[in-house]
Amino acid sequence: MKLLNLKPVIRPKLSSLVTKSFNRENSNSEIDKDIFSIDIPSVNISDEKKIYRVDIPIPGFDKRDVTIEVQNGYLVISSEKKHKKEDQNKNWLRKEYSFSSFRRVLHLPENADADNIKAKMKNGILTLKVSKKKKYKSKNKLIIVE
Repeated sequence: MKLLNLKPVIRPKLSSLVTKSFNRENSNSEIDKDIFSIDIPSVNISDEKKIYRVDIPIPGFDKRDVTIEVQNGYLVISSEKKHKKEDQNKNWLRKEYSFSSFRRVLHLPENADADNIKAKMKNGILTLKVSKKKKYKSKNKLIIVE
């Protein structure tokens, strides 16, 4: 058996692209480093006997922040989370805002039952169970070359 040496795909944060674009690579500001970071959550999909299981790690998001829709054969998972913090004293005022969002679109297989999808959120992991159609016949067809 041959072992594969797989290297992870590294996605640069948007902040590094922004700082390079504006020639601010030497900036030490924490705002420059973190405010523009965008990340798309990874998706683990398993084909089980009666269901497709989709696990998406989204730590920091609450189940109330997540929207799951089926649109024209696609499963659309999205979220927006806004946070506002304001501190005020008689001589100063501090306001902080943050915004996090993501959107994943997955094509549903033909044998997926779009009317029977269950979602559960536990410990920062969103789990979707997409049932398979019971009486589905594959539309595979062999074409003979003449």
